[in-house]
Amino acid sequence: MTGGLNVHDRHQVLARVEGYAPDTPGASPDDQLVLGYNYDASSVFRVVVNYQASTEDLAEGFLTGRLQMAF
Repeated sequence: MTGGLNVHDRHQVLARVEGYAPDTPGASPDDQLVLGYNYDASSVFRVVVNYQASTEDLAEGFLTGRLQMAF
């Protein structure tokens, strides 16, 4: 499930909860929380920053960033 909000012109924040429960016996579910920020630098470039962590240990997540280009 994902929710987002435009906080200002060209700025957006997002939160997503991802759940995965495999059918394999003995495997534990892997639920993730993703917090994101998008900035539309122009009509061509978007900057995306995400923090992703397990819901069981939010402090042990990782940060990713990317630059998207439309052409």
